[in-house]
Amino acid sequence: MSSIAALQIVPPADGPALSTAKQRFNALVKQIERTRETLATWQDRVPAFRQAHAEAFAPIARTLDAGDRAWVFSLDAALARGTWSRTQRETLRELICELAGDLLHRHRDDSELKAVFDRHAAVDFDTARRHQEDTWDRIDEENVRAQDTPRPREAQAELAAASVRDVYRKLASALHPDRETDLAQRDTKTALMQRVNHAYDTKDLLTLLSLQLEIEQIDPDHVARADDQRVKHYNQVLTEQLVELRAEVEHLEWDFCDEFDVAPGIRPDPTDLAPILGDLQRAWDRELYQQKDRLRLLADEKVTQRWLNGERNRVRRNPFDPA
Repeated sequence: MSSIAALQIVPPADGPALSTAKQRFNALVKQIERTRETLATWQDRVPAFRQAHAEAFAPIARTLDAGDRAWVFSLDAALARGTWSRTQRETLRELICELAGDLLHRHRDDSELKAVFDRHAAVDFDTARRHQEDTWDRIDEENVRAQDTPRPREAQAELAAASVRDVYRKLASALHPDRETDLAQRDTKTALMQRVNHAYDTKDLLTLLSLQLEIEQIDPDHVARADDQRVKHYNQVLTEQLVELRAEVEHLEWDFCDEFDVAPGIRPDPTDLAPILGDLQRAWDRELYQQKDRLRLLADEKVTQRWLNGERNRVRRNPFDPA
């Protein structure tokens, strides 16, 4: 049994049922353990997926970028020679800037592509890029200031923090390596104290309690014997911990979907990411086919005009949005 699982409160066979606070403690311990396992799985599996993705996508990416680059120059040539309405010319310019902007995020030294972008955009690429980066920096600074803004702390939060400090102090007193004369034991206590300090810094009450159990400062029935008021303080800290862990898992999921162009709304299972790579491979194959097919659009001006009329209504994203 893991030290965390050992913290579960088991009601006595011939005694009263657990109080609401202690039932809540048990539920939080289980939820935190499951969420930690999910987080660890994400952290373990993503590097291998990233490598497999890179090996599969690198050659396709070069082909796709080359095809998109050729398409930008084809659109530029079509704009120069065709008979277009004002709206169609505007749509062609937007398409050129959208695709050229995307490519220039990955290939900033492509002077020919940059020249095409600058010819059709209201602001040249380098200036627009600087403005966008300034905006991102300003947003980051505002977020940092918002996080640093002190918030009023309520009495219950203080009591919950005091519970964490109390557990930490007992551990620090028992494990202080300077008080140990045996060199081997001093090394062991130093390693344990590093875990204690990290758990305290991250307000990880569950790990602190598990470490108390590990060094036998407490037994598995310690929380069961605690009064409900103390358990409620524990529960408040554990609830905050669970919220932070879930937010971290959600952040990893979002980053994964953003990095690998996984469709919004899909919740990938970190234990089985292979189907995601298969879906992406099929999407790349479709995109390669569409690249070859779309050049035929420009061969017939009437076909191109009908296509442009459809593109005019498409929601376009800003070419300076981060990829």
